[in-house]
Amino acid sequence: MIIRYDLSICFDIGHLLAGYSNSISTMEFLKNYWDRIVEIHLHDGFHRKLNEHRIVKDHLPLGEGDLPIEDFFNYLHARDFKGPLVFELGFEDAKKSLKVIKERCPNIRID
Repeated sequence: MIIRYDLSICFDIGHLLAGYSNSISTMEFLKNYWDRIVEIHLHDGFHRKLNEHRIVKDHLPLGEGDLPIEDFFNYLHARDFKGPLVFELGFEDAKKSLKVIKERCPNIRID
């Protein structure tokens, strides 16, 4: 649909990780649609099976889900992403997420 209608993308990472779109990985989506991503909503998430139950979580602080943090931020950094990165989190969870980025990606400058 993205290609067919020539759309730009607000990449909502937590929603992808929670399985709301399909089973494509975060990095695969990022690489496949890089030239169309204009904004990123940052929050962690996951979808897992436990016995017969499906567990879905999103809007988690970074580091509490399945986002490959180092790969993701290094990819953005290497390609000089200029679009907005918006924490889709409350204030305390956004602060936790910033701390995780600083600890796990020390080469990433955060203003």
